[in-house]
Parts: sequence; structure tokens; C-alpha cells
Amino acid sequence: GQIAKSDLAALVEEIFPGIRTDANLHNRAKALLIEVDSDGDGQIDFEGFMRMMRFVQDDADEDKIEYERQAIQDCGFSHAEVKEFRKLFDIFDADDSGDISYDELKDFLKDLVPFGAKAAKQLRAALLQLDQDGDRELV
Repeated sequence: GQIAKSDLAALVEEIFPGIRTDANLHNRAKALLIEVDSDGDGQIDFEGFMRMMRFVQDDADEDKIEYERQAIQDCGFSHAEVKEFRKLFDIFDADDSGDISYDELKDFLKDLVPFGAKAAKQLRAALLQLDQDGDRELV
């Protein structure tokens, strides 16, 4: 099977949010489509789709690594400290989502400190202050 032009446009918009307003993103997506559309007919086959998804995943991974690298640099932690923080983060992240939710944080801390309604409210307020994308989770 093939992904037709009309479906491909919708797929690209989903994979590259902001493609209509970001010229750099638009150019990256266009170059990718040229690369994966082996016969230039504006459609991609399964192999082309898989190559496109590999590129998208690799690109997302690179962005995540760079974001993390910048955070480490900004905080001034050593490699050993970051390694220990990663272990701690993984313990908090009970569902392995890559984010720490309010409930995960609360469940982890309840065995360490008394957790009444006031403390829960303060924890939620602190989490919301650190939440960068509004999803109520720490990345």
C-alpha cells in the first residue's frame, strides 16, 4: 500500500506541528519527504514511511538530548551527579513515561514525610511552577 498525497499532508502536519508557520520546520519536512518518496509521485510506501518515522524519532531524540545537555550545563552538575539524579528520576517515574506526575511525586514522598492536605497543596503549587508545558508533569 501507499500513503496518498492528501493523507500524507495530514500525517506531516501531525508529525511536524507548526509546519505552516515555521519556515525551518517546513524546509526540514519538505527535504524529508523528497528523501522518502523514492519515485517522486507524492506518495510514500511502507518502507518510505518507516524511514520517515525513524528520522522523526531520531530528530526528537536529538532535541531531547540537547535540551537535557543544556539543563545540565545551566545547573552546573557533574556527570556523576547527573547519573544519580537520573536514577532518582527513574524511581519517581513509576509508569516509565519520561515525566514525573503529581501523583507519582506524591506517592514517592508520602513514605518520607507527613503528607496532609496543606503539604499536598504546596507540592501541587510547586509542581505547577516548574511545569513548562502545562501537562502537570515534570520532564
